[in-house]
Amino acid sequence: MVEIHKQKDLQKLRSLPFCYICGESLPSTKSSERNRDHLPPTTIFKVEDRVNPLILPTHEGCNHAEGHLDEQIGQLIGIHHGRSFDPRKFRLRISEFDDPLGRVGLVHVDLEPAIWRWVRGFHAALYREHLPNDAHKHIQPPMTAGRHGDDGLVTEEVLPQQFDYVEIIERNRSLGRLDRIVTRAGKCIYECVWIDVLSPAEAHACIFALRIYDWSDLGLTGRTERRGCTGVYGTMHLPAGATAEVQEPNRRVSGSLDPFA
Repeated sequence: MVEIHKQKDLQKLRSLPFCYICGESLPSTKSSERNRDHLPPTTIFKVEDRVNPLILPTHEGCNHAEGHLDEQIGQLIGIHHGRSFDPRKFRLRISEFDDPLGRVGLVHVDLEPAIWRWVRGFHAALYREHLPNDAHKHIQPPMTAGRHGDDGLVTEEVLPQQFDYVEIIERNRSLGRLDRIVTRAGKCIYECVWIDVLSPAEAHACIFALRIYDWSDLGLTGRTERRGCTGVYGTMHLPAGATAEVQEPNRRVSGSLDPFA
């Protein structure tokens, strides 16, 4: 199993020889073209939790592309914790409308691109290799997706495989068989395990779960249940040191959508 949580392990990652975003090699540490990225961004966390960050090197031109989205996510989590923001710097767009079950608010923020970028960074940190942006993937954000329909709020269906992701993470956690990154005073936890799929597109798949604070509560409403952040991505090879799942065919599935519940 690969586990990263000690400060010395996190510091070593700052000297990775490649950019986790594009995969190309990096210039020397003194070059102006060399930059670094905090994963997830510092603005998401309370001041007292901004310790032991995961910082990965990047090219100057590869970083900063998702700055606006990072701000939105930081404000979304911050509101959940009771933080206030300068209206002139508020990046979230929130709309409200009437639903048969009451007044509904929709937050317009696309979490998946940011989560995918962080997962690519976690992959680089754990296995010291680049994960291409175009890798086949499926991500369940920690909120229920919805839209304003003719009859009120229309929410996204729960896919059967989302329960499988949670069951695989919970089962292998109980057996101590997860690769893991813990940062930010334990407020950010990433866990993953590998399975064989042997499809034409990829031979192996990584099932992952990500917790930042209690962000699975963000999607709780009177008509939606708690959903943790889970997902899967595929590769043609098993990374060096990656942990393979242990199967228990007769294990009872909890039926939860939150692997950290």
